Amino acid sequence: ITKIKKAPVAGMDIQTTINTEMLDICENALKKVLVENHLPAGWAMLMETKTGDIKAIVNLTKSTDAYGNVVYLETADNIPNNPTPNHALCRIMEPGSIFKTVAVTAMLADGKLTVNDSVKAYASKVCFFGKQKVSDEMYRDNGTGKYSMGEVLKYSSNIGMVQYIRKAYADNPRTYTNRLDSFGMSTNYYLIDNEATPRITRPDSKVWNGLSINSMSYGYGVQMTGINMLNFYNTIANGGVQMQPRIVKAVLKDGEIIEEYPTKVLNPRMISKQTADEVTEMLIGVVEGVGKDGKPDGTGKRARSSMMKVAGKTGTADIPRNGVYDGEQKLMSFCGFFPAEDPEYTLLVQMMYDKQQDTRPEGERKKLGGGSTSAVAFNIIAERVMAMRLSAPLEEAVDNNNPMMPAVMNGNIDDADFVIAALGMGSSEESGETTGGWGSIEFDNEGNIERAVAEIESGKVPDVTGMGAKDATYLLQLCNLEVIVEGYGKVVSQDIEPGSEVERGEVIRIELEP
Repeated sequence: ITKIKKAPVAGMDIQTTINTEMLDICENALKKVLVENHLPAGWAMLMETKTGDIKAIVNLTKSTDAYGNVVYLETADNIPNNPTPNHALCRIMEPGSIFKTVAVTAMLADGKLTVNDSVKAYASKVCFFGKQKVSDEMYRDNGTGKYSMGEVLKYSSNIGMVQYIRKAYADNPRTYTNRLDSFGMSTNYYLIDNEATPRITRPDSKVWNGLSINSMSYGYGVQMTGINMLNFYNTIANGGVQMQPRIVKAVLKDGEIIEEYPTKVLNPRMISKQTADEVTEMLIGVVEGVGKDGKPDGTGKRARSSMMKVAGKTGTADIPRNGVYDGEQKLMSFCGFFPAEDPEYTLLVQMMYDKQQDTRPEGERKKLGGGSTSAVAFNIIAERVMAMRLSAPLEEAVDNNNPMMPAVMNGNIDDADFVIAALGMGSSEESGETTGGWGSIEFDNEGNIERAVAEIESGKVPDVTGMGAKDATYLLQLCNLEVIVEGYGKVVSQDIEPGSEVERGEVIRIELEP
């Protein structure tokens, strides 16, 4: 059809808060831990503490490619009753022990208990409160027979939490659920369409009973989204100031701002600075705390960093199937912030476990939880994000004894020559001359430039090893090949041999490494 009924109009641009480097860090760290543990899905969200800006959000789901290889792709499967495939914003689940921080904060904010209160440290890993069986996965004998509030968080004691919540709210559980509402635990932030609204079991509901308050102390009986948990921890990190989570900064048309979305304070004092500081110290203990032997013994010890102090909390929640908690599926979490003394970023990492999809060899199926999976990814992300900010004076990097010889990727020689000339490597005549074509540039031991031009045959698959993603993709698409890029850095392998006859539309996979 050649007749134009209505001319197209250029759309508007969206300016987001996303930082592509941080996004890349989160994706690679998340994928690394998912692959190592054969997990079916995981997601991570990184928030700037002072602004509420979401700097990265990644949702990965295990899949297979056309060749039967296992790959992790940005989530594309639909969740029942939830048409958006964004786990972090649109999936509501019982969060498990990362919710203990919420319960402890509520007790302190309501003045029900103080950090100096203690409860009995039972010698058994299983206790009964009425007819309800409560188990501890991480019992530790602290030698006193009592658990402080900090120790309950440090060892993630369900039995300790039940004692605390009953002391604080057994006589008036509605006070607790009201406090959860004030924390934003039932809020929908409407960052995207179909963002889920959390659910809290309430005293006037049909499912409420005298033991409901017990489960709600350690993350059951409530269903949360990732963004709700992240923003709560961000408020603790921000000294009690609750920010509106933000993804979109502005809408632009032809470079001009049409509408701006500034940072917004939802509650300037969700909790007092004192309460925020007290909870922060307990969360530092979860990660940095040590036992009698001087060795780290908190559930979050794998999130520890030699670069900075980290504050956070682990969580491992059973996911019910057909109304039964059979241990076959789990949600494994770590939520916290860094550096703990003056937080800049708050981070949530959550991963799914499904026994039916566990492809690890039988002898290697160690028990997994938030501390052994999500805390590991948290550590990698936190250290790499902070490393982005490290810098030193340029003159300290100068080596006066050896000529500066940068590594040059294979690719377009003219492009490389242009950069070399701009850096002042060699004479402009030598570095800036145009050779045309594709190939490689190297420096000998004396800093002299050596070029090698590669012959690109028409109708044949080119050799793109050693090239960056841009040059490799350009050359391969020029041959009418569909390119799948894995990794980052430079190309180390391609799954169609160089020199092969090109079959139009054929898929070629290239793998890159730093």
